[in-house]
Amino acid sequence: LDGWSALAAWAIVIVVALALGGPIARTAAGLLALLSVAAAAAGGVALVQAAGDIEDLQSQLTAVEDELFVEPDAVVSMLDRAEATIESARSSLDVWWARPARLVPIVSHHFLLGDSVVDSSAAIVAAARPIADTDAGELIELGRLDLDRIDDLSADVAVVAAAADTGLRDLGDLDRRWFLGPARTAVDEALDDLRERTDTLDKLARLSHDALPYLGADGPQRWFVLVCTPAEARASCGFPGNWVEFVMDDGATDLVDSGRINSLEVDAVEAGLTLSDPPEFVAHYGRFDPVPTLRNITLTPDFPSSAEALATALDELGRPRPDVIAAVNTDGLEGVLRVTGPVDTGPMGVLDSSNVRDRLDVEQYNRFETQGERPDALEEASRAVVEAVTMLATLDAAAVRRLSEPIDRGGMLAWVPGEPDNVFVE
Repeated sequence: LDGWSALAAWAIVIVVALALGGPIARTAAGLLALLSVAAAAAGGVALVQAAGDIEDLQSQLTAVEDELFVEPDAVVSMLDRAEATIESARSSLDVWWARPARLVPIVSHHFLLGDSVVDSSAAIVAAARPIADTDAGELIELGRLDLDRIDDLSADVAVVAAAADTGLRDLGDLDRRWFLGPARTAVDEALDDLRERTDTLDKLARLSHDALPYLGADGPQRWFVLVCTPAEARASCGFPGNWVEFVMDDGATDLVDSGRINSLEVDAVEAGLTLSDPPEFVAHYGRFDPVPTLRNITLTPDFPSSAEALATALDELGRPRPDVIAAVNTDGLEGVLRVTGPVDTGPMGVLDSSNVRDRLDVEQYNRFETQGERPDALEEASRAVVEAVTMLATLDAAAVRRLSEPIDRGGMLAWVPGEPDNVFVE
């Protein structure tokens, strides 16, 4: 029995026996009430013990998440400890002297909660085993991403996502009206947290479907990247002073071209280009001549509009139409340099994550004796950073993970024609 029916049944049996029964019935009812109290007390002790294990388990799984792909050996050890903690919690819930408590209303619901948490955690830990010993550094070799390995990893993550989704559903199906206040609050918080994590896992599991084609899994993919600075105001990413173009083919990156934005503007003027698409962009910004004045292409805060206008311009200039258009400013370059490490960029000096903002947003304007030196130095710096990415020999998962910070701040943007809901681009 569960819910109101269980409580009603217990109340009716005891009240009727006490009110209408004879001495034996009243004695039996009183004894039943005492046994219920004793069972509830024993169950409370078992639940407290299990709750301590569950709290430890939460910390252990958080540590697993923090070290995943970063310290494989540590992750394996953490999962071993998590399994031991799960067994300890399960033993507390299944101890023989607390089993009668599972027949007591309200107390029984907290046992169901404990069972659900323990079983769900066990399923997630078991599902995580295949990815526990994965080192992010193994996903790249001589600058080439191992797309087959990433595809396999995505499938393994999908298993973890399915386990988390099942746990979310089981926990959500519990009747929380019967939980004590602290337990109800903890479950509500856990559900919110698990929904967020499950959503992240689902997106990560879709990586092979959404990302690998743009990394060259199905053939060469052309990326056109604007390198911007916020030192001169534009609503999307900043002023696009430079551009680089590279091709991704089977996980390998080949830098094919680069230049200053004015090199494209010269071609646009000679070709007599005018802005024709997209209509909303033309209506709002056409008077600023963003084509052929391509340095104004990022005027709009809606980067897809800027990217679509740029793709159209490049197509009309006879350049290969990009499969992906992206933009990165000094905020994003700081994140990239965390991954590559310091890069010698020639006249602009050695750039690293600690100096790139100041060097490109401020110093570039007073570093050179003549105005003509600065554009060449910026182009060389752009090429050097991209080349450093193409020659990566290993991946630091912790540094890659921190790329979410500049992405959240708009320091790295991307657009794919015709696929606005692509999880990889998002």
